Amino acid sequence: MPRISLCFIIAILAVSKAQATPELFGTDEVLKISLSADFKRLEQERDKTAKYPGFLQIGDSKLKVNLGVRGNSRLRKDNCHFSPLKVNFKGKKKVRQTLFRGEGDLKLVVLCKGRKSYEKYLRTEFLIYKALNLLTPLSYRVRWLDVTYSDSGGNAARNRPGFFVERKKNVAKRNNLKAATSATQLVPEQLDPAQAALLDLFQYAIANTDYSLIRGVAPGECCHNAKLLGETVYYPVIYDFDNSGLINASYAFASASLPIKSVTRRLYRGYCRDRTTLEAANNLILKNKQAILDLFANDTVLAKAGKKRAASFLGTSFDWLSNPKKFQRNIVSTCR
Repeated sequence: MPRISLCFIIAILAVSKAQATPELFGTDEVLKISLSADFKRLEQERDKTAKYPGFLQIGDSKLKVNLGVRGNSRLRKDNCHFSPLKVNFKGKKKVRQTLFRGEGDLKLVVLCKGRKSYEKYLRTEFLIYKALNLLTPLSYRVRWLDVTYSDSGGNAARNRPGFFVERKKNVAKRNNLKAATSATQLVPEQLDPAQAALLDLFQYAIANTDYSLIRGVAPGECCHNAKLLGETVYYPVIYDFDNSGLINASYAFASASLPIKSVTRRLYRGYCRDRTTLEAANNLILKNKQAILDLFANDTVLAKAGKKRAASFLGTSFDWLSNPKKFQRNIVSTCR
């Protein structure tokens, strides 16, 4: 009988242990966590360069973390009472025994303000991520949260929903790609045409103009509300949909540089591509039309009014995308 090496046994045990730990984004089950930190100081400063030490509690595990603030419009105090967060895990050995195995830091999308309308904004944005997951694996997965915030700064503990967004490097790993390290401005020809066309049409369907697949906010940078995967050909992955017309947040606005007055107006911001690529992307969206509508209609968190509005807004988008004359007028004839 052949001898089995100790190293082989250890490797098998390590794989078995990893497989026994559920994946963070592998289920739609609501995840309950607690975060404790000096939130009073964090909200007063809102300093992107600062680290705010704290703890994340999940089940019986209490993990050391550093919290950071992030974002732009949602970081402004006049827009949101609560800052978007980044959770950076410390003590890798303990983290490996939890759902957060392999997660160095995670974006935490929080409730902007403690009102019902903002809960609708939050859940609708979560469902937009899920809708994009139906269309392409080159998209961020998300996990809905029930978060208890304990403030060492003196404020009372509070309980609010939120969601985690998958890390870019894990999206890359799932798709057998490398996360692009280049941050320079691109030209459209450097993007994978099928992925770029799909994302441009998806943004049109949800009426989101607050993005760019080739340029960043600062000159020479890439990209705005998009990350790149790949090395020679780049595959964009989009995020942050709170400025979309589908959500229609009270603080959302259309850029003065665009020929629209309201975020609810659809405007195609894609570049001119060959008709075959564009129509293939459109057909993919229309093929998944019912699945996307069902995603919103059957959601267990979104209220009836939110479901009704989503059905109406997306229904109009799908009607326009399926109408050859409107597709020609609103998409083909307006490409840059």
